[in-house]
Amino acid sequence: MGFFFKKRIKLFPGVYINLSKDGAGLSVGPKGAKYSINAKGEEYLSGGANGIYLREKIKNGEEEKSINEINPKTRETLEQDLDKSRLLRANAMRFLEKQNAIMELEAKSIISTQEREAIIDLLRKMN
Repeated sequence: MGFFFKKRIKLFPGVYINLSKDGAGLSVGPKGAKYSINAKGEEYLSGGANGIYLREKIKNGEEEKSINEINPKTRETLEQDLDKSRLLRANAMRFLEKQNAIMELEAKSIISTQEREAIIDLLRKMN
C-alpha cells in the first residue's frame, strides 16, 4: 500500500487547483461534470451523480484520444457541459499562470509568503 499527497484548493465555483507530489493540476466544470488536467499533462472528462461517476482519459501526455473513441454515453453526457467549462478553463489557466509566477517569486525570496497570499487574494477578487 502506498501513501500519496493530494490537496484541492477552490479558486471559484467550479474551478479547483489540485496539488500533488507531481505538481499542480486544474479541474473545471459544474457539479456533475468536469474537465481535469493533471501535472503530467493527462486530461480527463468526468461526470455523474449520486455516487456513480464515469471518467474518461482524453489525453495521455502527447497522445490524444479522438472524441469518437470515447464511450458514446460518456461523450453525450460530457459534451452537454463542455462548452460551459471552456470559458472557466481559460480563466482558471490564466489565474494558475499568474499564481505560478507569484510562487516563483516567493521561492526566490523576492516576496514573502504573506505578500504572495495577499496578491493571490487580489487576483481572486479581480476574477
